[in-house]
Amino acid sequence: MKVSEKTDQVAVDAFLLATADLLHTPARAFERMMRDQLSNVNLSPAGTTALDRGIANGSFKSLESAKNMLMQPLAQDSMFLIWKSSAFLCDEGLEMAGLARPNQSAELNKNQLVKMVSKGIDSSEGVVQRVSISVSRYLLAMEVFELVRVDKVRTNLLNIVAQPNLDELLRASLSAAGEIFSDQLIGERGNDA
Repeated sequence: MKVSEKTDQVAVDAFLLATADLLHTPARAFERMMRDQLSNVNLSPAGTTALDRGIANGSFKSLESAKNMLMQPLAQDSMFLIWKSSAFLCDEGLEMAGLARPNQSAELNKNQLVKMVSKGIDSSEGVVQRVSISVSRYLLAMEVFELVRVDKVRTNLLNIVAQPNLDELLRASLSAAGEIFSDQLIGERGNDA
């Protein structure tokens, strides 16, 4: 390899490594803030009951494993969709962000959430069934931390109601990621000047 080719390769490698860091650092900040926020939740009697139910049915083994479950990408997508469907966000804010409320009805139910989470994934019956099982486990873990309240309307209809803890968790976590991302962009623009 010639010196000029080596120099080009070094520049490309440095660019790719910096780009990867630009993508991963805000994600790590989001996850760190989310984990810290969940660690600071004092379980209420309802949260303890949900934890006991989750341990009894094998959804998770402990409080820590319930927290780890919520760190999974599909769980985070579910939380974001529940939050986006909630009254905690105003229509004007969604519109300004170029987003639409994913659920136009007054209440979000588990079947609607599974459909939204499954969008863009293989929609075969087996895959959707596995997503549905995962969403049920995520909802139970969210109940432990009082991020949602799940109201059983009938056997196959569960309404999901976002709680203030979900709003606080996502606002703090997304703000932490947004600040780092913004700082990285400003830093890059400052270096261009």
